[in-house]
Amino acid sequence: MQNILSVSPLMLLRRIAKTYWALLSNKGQYYLKLEGYYYCKKSGCLMAVLQVRGKRTTYEKPVKEIIFDKDIIQGIHPVEACVLGSLASKESLGCIVFTKQDWDEMKKLMHSAPQEKSQEPLTVIAQYYSIDKNTEITVLKSTHTKKEISIPTIELAKNPALLYALDSFQAISIGYTAGQMEYKDK
Repeated sequence: MQNILSVSPLMLLRRIAKTYWALLSNKGQYYLKLEGYYYCKKSGCLMAVLQVRGKRTTYEKPVKEIIFDKDIIQGIHPVEACVLGSLASKESLGCIVFTKQDWDEMKKLMHSAPQEKSQEPLTVIAQYYSIDKNTEITVLKSTHTKKEISIPTIELAKNPALLYALDSFQAISIGYTAGQMEYKDK
């Protein structure tokens, strides 16, 4: 048995979250919630605040590290994953501008994402740049009807209903691309 003090805070958070949700059979639920984010002067990066659903347990981790952590992405709602992708994109481009107030306060997310996972009826099959529309287009395919939907990536990132129909990994990619496109448009 490993000493609890020798375990990293992230591993402890994962153990608590997985143990808690295993009791409630979390196969169909997101066990993490993106509570908010803030800019940490000490580390010089954006920090995300994650919370285990149904618990007070929170954990702070740099956004640029979260987007590469499969366990966290899998446990978070697609709308929140899209937000993380957009934040990571903007941070990597260096275009996040904070006012004095932003530096001192955490930005809380005000949406309430459901805990239950969808059956992921949509999947991303293509992304391309449309010269006519001067924007990135994402093509989604329905797994049930086999129909395709073409939508600008920025609009998709702002549509929670469509994001909810995707998995979290695709949503984080949509957020990252949308963040890049928003920066390009400015």
